[in-house]
Amino acid sequence: MQADAEFTRETPDNQQMRVTAYFSTSPAEFTAARDLDLATVAAQLSSAVDNWNSRGSGFVLDRITKFMICITKFRSTHGSSYFEAPEYIKNKKCIINVMNYDQKCFIWSVLGALYPQKAHANQVSKYEPLEKTLNVQDLKFPLHPKQAPVFKKNNPTISVNIYSLG
Repeated sequence: MQADAEFTRETPDNQQMRVTAYFSTSPAEFTAARDLDLATVAAQLSSAVDNWNSRGSGFVLDRITKFMICITKFRSTHGSSYFEAPEYIKNKKCIINVMNYDQKCFIWSVLGALYPQKAHANQVSKYEPLEKTLNVQDLKFPLHPKQAPVFKKNNPTISVNIYSLG
């Protein structure tokens, strides 16, 4: 949330001085199951105003001239099944995009890197016989990035870096 506020104070010569200040809150997450907590947003804005005014300026909040709520769709980083890579990535010839329709894309990508195939490297059938070479104990699929340390602990000779396309 963002707010523009107008403050006023009287000057020693009985004139009224106006100043505009700009405030924003931390991003707030809300879903169909969790409402936006407007009390917290109001408290954050109130705290920001108090902090701004704590310097002894003598300004008094006169009015809010602009109040903006920005809402965007959020999709947390998580694994899934196969998706077609964007052309600019495919053209770099820097990935193996294994065509799978289960939730084990992480497993297939790791196996694709460990066991490069000369032909049909994007076919999951090339990697299914190798699946047992990885220790996936205590992992849930699709694999959330927060589970990468568990994979690393289970497979100490394998280093994994997770990147996301923005």
